[in-house]
Amino acid sequence: MRVLSYLPLNGAWKMPPKVPGEHAPKPFLAIPPNKKLFIRGAFTLIELLLVIAIVAILLSMLLPAIGKAKSRAHVAQCANNLAQLALALTMYADDSEDEFPPRSVEPSWIELLKPYYVKASVLKCPTANDLETRTYILNGFNDWFEQNLNPFCYEDYKEWQWPHGLRVSAVENPSDTITFGEKFPGSPHVHMDFFQRSGNDLEEIAHARHPIGFLRGGSNHAFVDSSVRYLPYGRSINPVNL
Repeated sequence: MRVLSYLPLNGAWKMPPKVPGEHAPKPFLAIPPNKKLFIRGAFTLIELLLVIAIVAILLSMLLPAIGKAKSRAHVAQCANNLAQLALALTMYADDSEDEFPPRSVEPSWIELLKPYYVKASVLKCPTANDLETRTYILNGFNDWFEQNLNPFCYEDYKEWQWPHGLRVSAVENPSDTITFGEKFPGSPHVHMDFFQRSGNDLEEIAHARHPIGFLRGGSNHAFVDSSVRYLPYGRSINPVNL
C-alpha cells in the first residue's frame, strides 16, 4: 500500500511511484511526526453566555432608536394626512363664499369635504386600530360664534341649526388658529367644542397621540393657513382661537 510522503524541504505531499499491476488505492493521509492535528471543540457555556449578554446589550441599545424612528414616521404620515385635509378645507372655503363647513351633523364636514380629499384614508392616523375609521376632529369655533352671534342665533348654532360656517377672513391669526386636531380613540365627536354630547375640548382631543420614546409626546394639528405642526402635550389647549 502506498502512502503520501511529506517532503520537509518544500512542505509538499508526494505520492510514491505506482508499482506495475497494483490497483490504485485511496491515498492515506499520514501526519508527519513534527506536525500536530488540532481539532476545535464546541463553545463552552461561558462563551455562550457571553455572546448572549452582548446580543442583549446591543438590542437594548437599538430597540429604543428603532421605536423612535417608527414613531417619527407615523408623525410624518399623520401630518401628511392633515395637510391634505387642511387643503381640502381651504378649497371648500374658496367654493363656498369664504366659509368653512357649517357646524352640522348631516351632512358633517366629513361628507362636505369629500369631493376635495377623495380618499377616506386621509381621515385616519396610521397609529389608529382597524376599528377606527376617523381620528381627526374639526374646530367648531364655538368661542367665536358665542361672541359674534346674537343669543337666538347662538342657540341655533348649539343645536346644529346655524347654516353658516366661520368665514376665513374673520380669522385674525390664521397661522395660530387650529382647524383640525386629533381625537381620542373611540370618540364619536366630529367637532372640537363644548356642546357636542357630554364631552369638551380637553376630554375629546388626544393631546399625546404620538409619544416619542419615553416622553409624553404630542399630537399633530392643522391651522387656518393650511400649515401643520406637531404640538407637544398641553400646547394645544391655549391657541389663539381654538
